[in-house]
Amino acid sequence: GAGAGAGAGAGASTSAPGADAGALGIPVIIAGAMSHWPALERWRDPGYLRRVAGYRTVPVEVGEHYLDDGWTQRLMTLSHFLDTQVRPPPPSSSGGAGGAGAA
Repeated sequence: GAGAGAGAGAGASTSAPGADAGALGIPVIIAGAMSHWPALERWRDPGYLRRVAGYRTVPVEVGEHYLDDGWTQRLMTLSHFLDTQVRPPPPSSSGGAGGAGAA
């Protein structure tokens, strides 16, 4: 009936999940909507990012938050950012404990 408010009801539509909430300005999470995107796998690999965009200059925010006295931005290549800020994945070791180079 009239005045039922937002939510599931007699007039609720299931054709566009979140459409009513979006029209009301309520945030909506659509789970799995991007799970098929190739970037989700590709961008996990720093080597891939380095190959396709390592030469690009990017702004990097440095500091706890933008209101912090020490906050600043630095321009650097994506390769430099990956080298200095992104930890490399642990080496995969098929030889057991100690890994490569253990003496």
